[in-house]
Amino acid sequence: MPVTLALCKQRLPLPELLARLGLFDAPPRSGNHPCPIHSERNGSAFSMQHTRGVWLWICHGKCAAGGDEISFLEHFGSLSRRNAIHRYQELCGFSPRNGFHPNPIATHRKPAATQVPHPMIDFPNPLTAGSFSDCEQVANLRSVPTSTITAMSKEGLLAFGNVCGLPSWLVLDGSRKLAEARRMDGERYPCAKSLGERKTHTLRGSQKNWPLGLREGTAPILLVEGSGDFVAAHYFCSFTKRSATPWQPVAMLGASVKTLHPDAIPLLSGRRVRIVPHADEAGAKAGLQWAKLLGSLQCQVDGFDLSRLTKNDGSPVSDLNDCTTLLPGQEPELTQLFL
Repeated sequence: MPVTLALCKQRLPLPELLARLGLFDAPPRSGNHPCPIHSERNGSAFSMQHTRGVWLWICHGKCAAGGDEISFLEHFGSLSRRNAIHRYQELCGFSPRNGFHPNPIATHRKPAATQVPHPMIDFPNPLTAGSFSDCEQVANLRSVPTSTITAMSKEGLLAFGNVCGLPSWLVLDGSRKLAEARRMDGERYPCAKSLGERKTHTLRGSQKNWPLGLREGTAPILLVEGSGDFVAAHYFCSFTKRSATPWQPVAMLGASVKTLHPDAIPLLSGRRVRIVPHADEAGAKAGLQWAKLLGSLQCQVDGFDLSRLTKNDGSPVSDLNDCTTLLPGQEPELTQLFL
């Protein structure tokens, strides 16, 4: 019987892994601790929690990263995912001849349609939380207050680094399942490898069927499309934080997603979800597909039509980010988004 990552995580869960590496005198408990990755001394940016049978970590400080045991070894040892898996395997007392496979089922399947085609672009190294000036620059690009960008950076939902040698900003979350980059100057990326010019790069290892920003809870979800609308959703949802039902922004980074990541299913089941698709044919088609997927999870699903709204320059609204420059007098219509 092949040895799986699930078995490794049973044998050496995150707290024991940290102690095995000599980073803590004893296995640490859930909660906040000094970050062992960036050798934090006077803070507690490293958060650990045990949820739904798995251990997860996130650094809210300099690392702006998170994930599971494998992700920790990737960041702590500057390892590729493959080498991090091999290292974890060794620490668990297994070796390749024991028949180890990261996912024994996936090894016999063709790549899923939602996988990002190769070649992919590598993750920036280093990845940082960025300066106030960095946040301000992105805020100006997306027509939102700087406070929206700084808040997302502190939550580990937005970070900065060089992608294809160019200063970039990225949307991501603690799961490290999906990350997308855009240039800081708002221009398109030049051709790279076999990839043509494009405004975004999805980074290596990303799984497009992961709903970005999804986390455990009961708050209603505002489901949008793309990294630009993800930022706009955080801006608009910030107005609901003091209400009885604050909304949780979540994004699908691509209209072609037709399945949901298995880890997302228990986090979505039974929740209220409002879909805000792009105001075009592709957006409408994606919205219907997502509604079907969510309906199968007994979610309470509805949608919000942006096509009746107008930007302050007189042009029609095409996505939620356009609503940050809405025609004066239409704000009351937008408030219907959260009713």
